[in-house]
Amino acid sequence: MEYGETFNECAIRELKEETGLEIHPERIVFLSEAIAPDRSRHIVNIYITGKVTGGSMQLGNEPVLAGVDFFALSELERLTLFPPIGKNIINAIANGFPNDIQYLGNIWV
Repeated sequence: MEYGETFNECAIRELKEETGLEIHPERIVFLSEAIAPDRSRHIVNIYITGKVTGGSMQLGNEPVLAGVDFFALSELERLTLFPPIGKNIINAIANGFPNDIQYLGNIWV
């Protein structure tokens, strides 16, 4: 997130940079933290639902990116995600994202 940027603006920019896709953000559904055991890093993750509105899928230039693709929901549990929230996403979709924002806690991996 850049200084002065809203969560929605950040989601739009980050998705475009990392996937080439343009989105319309809808709502914040999850919040998690990742705190290193030695307390040297503290990452806050904000998860937003949205609709793809344009662009074309392509892997961004950031060195930490391994790939970009669409996957069936049934494959989500088998994918390696950082942080590992595949089950949370599957459960939330199955229940229609019933909570305002679900706090997932400190999930450092």
